[in-house]
Amino acid sequence: MGFGLTAAFALFLCMSPTSAQMSNHSQLEKIVDVHAPNYVQVSKQIWDYAELGYHENKSSSLLEMQLKDAGFKIQTGGADEPSGFIASYGQGKPVIAILGEFDALPGLSQQTVAQRDPVVSGAAGHGCGHNLLGADAALAAVSVKEYMVKNHVAGTLRYYGTPAEECGSGKVYMVRDGLFKDVDVVLHWHPLDRNSVINGGMLAVTSAKFTFHGVASHAAMAPDRGALCARCRDADGQWSGVYAQACAEQYACAQCDQQGRRCAECGAGSGEDGLDGA
Repeated sequence: MGFGLTAAFALFLCMSPTSAQMSNHSQLEKIVDVHAPNYVQVSKQIWDYAELGYHENKSSSLLEMQLKDAGFKIQTGGADEPSGFIASYGQGKPVIAILGEFDALPGLSQQTVAQRDPVVSGAAGHGCGHNLLGADAALAAVSVKEYMVKNHVAGTLRYYGTPAEECGSGKVYMVRDGLFKDVDVVLHWHPLDRNSVINGGMLAVTSAKFTFHGVASHAAMAPDRGALCARCRDADGQWSGVYAQACAEQYACAQCDQQGRRCAECGAGSGEDGLDGA
């Protein structure tokens, strides 16, 4: 539950003078320690739910209930995402946001053991600690809110329950609908082998759909039986235009993956069902 402390301290630095940091850190540590056992159980429950993106109904409801009981106002239905929500406390500036994720991935059902051992073969499971992301972010929010109350700290604290991070771009729709437009600072975390602050860029996912019309064939066994997409050919039958470029780039990305190399301009890809994205 390291993020409970990390985010709590970071939020406190945004809201409070630096002269009393050490004593206030101690106060925050005590608050986190009080609430941590409950959120350990919350994270275990979300692990058991293991719900796919945009279907995290039980997971989001559990987190909403925890935050509402802690004195946050809950707003649901933003960006037309049923499993997304915003929990708010306070008013005025600054507006500090913490992101919480809780979606699972298909096919990763797993017992709480080190070796591969699915609970239900082929069922969903948590691949990179998203059961922890949502629960620990809530722990941080609840702890900082309690600190704000005790010390009369002004400002607005928000927890954003963000669905479908793995394969659905849930945050993108929240941003598009203006749900972050008045936010001053957004904090997020991810499990790692050490506690540290990372402030830099990372690869992301841009989703798009392409439909290629042609005649499929095996490139080695029967290349003469195939027909390229009409939009990808010029009058002489050569690759041409943006559609051809899309085909070529997709092929190049696949080659990067097969050869174990990482392309700086592409990452993991997925089909329309999203089952291969991770």
